[in-house]
Amino acid sequence: GYRGASVHHYAPLRLLASAREREAVFGLVGVDRVRLDGTALVDSYDSRVGAYDDQVGYDPLLDRFLGGGEGRVLSNKRVQLRGTSVVHGDVDLGEMRRLRIDAGATVTGEVRELSPLVELPGVDTTPVDSTVRYRVKRGQSQRLVGDQTFDRMIVQRDATLVIEGPAVVRVNRLNVGRGGSFLVDVSRGPVELVAIRTLQLRDAARMETGVGSPADVRFVYAGKNLRLRSGATMHADVLAPRANVRLDGGAHFYGRAVARRLTLKSGSGAHLDRALLDVPML
Repeated sequence: GYRGASVHHYAPLRLLASAREREAVFGLVGVDRVRLDGTALVDSYDSRVGAYDDQVGYDPLLDRFLGGGEGRVLSNKRVQLRGTSVVHGDVDLGEMRRLRIDAGATVTGEVRELSPLVELPGVDTTPVDSTVRYRVKRGQSQRLVGDQTFDRMIVQRDATLVIEGPAVVRVNRLNVGRGGSFLVDVSRGPVELVAIRTLQLRDAARMETGVGSPADVRFVYAGKNLRLRSGATMHADVLAPRANVRLDGGAHFYGRAVARRLTLKSGSGAHLDRALLDVPML
């Protein structure tokens, strides 16, 4: 892998053709900065094949378990890999002089100059016109079918809310409490979730699909901070161009993400889903 100044090539990344890349950014994007701390990991899997856990193997060279080697992080301005963090795949950076890779950190693929640079789209920041607060009380389970509009959605501790597609859910604020589950049923159609102001996933909260695939879950976030706390998990195709996205230790993200900044704390993982390769994002 890329340790300081050495490069070894593992599996090649299946890239989009240049014309295709102009309309769809494929990877985990922090336009201003991508930072991995400690033991943070970026790798890949293919949800069309199965769950991520079924595609993980032991790498004796790195002495850790990894998914596929087609992970990819992109930034126009800065990439920082601290500690013993790993990008199992490629790094694309617009300003190569602002690349930092600690001696113990690894890039198993290539480090390349990003061209053209990522252009972030605008998102509608107009608040949802609703005063309705929807709450799932602690330990309870509820299901919503079809399109929904709320000022606030609250899934309390250890509660479960299931959104059945096809549906577009628009909300100003969404909070999933400790151990709570925001589940998306895409068996009958895709789900798009639009959060305008805030989204919080507390410790061990889940935002998942029953099939473990983010391919039919589109999440548009207009807020400025998106944090997955310790042990939280999210399956989604995320467009958050104004946000600082942070994964705390033990948090795991599955899918694709485009953000202003992307930070993975030690013990967290971002797992790029190759099933989204041909799905336009921008």
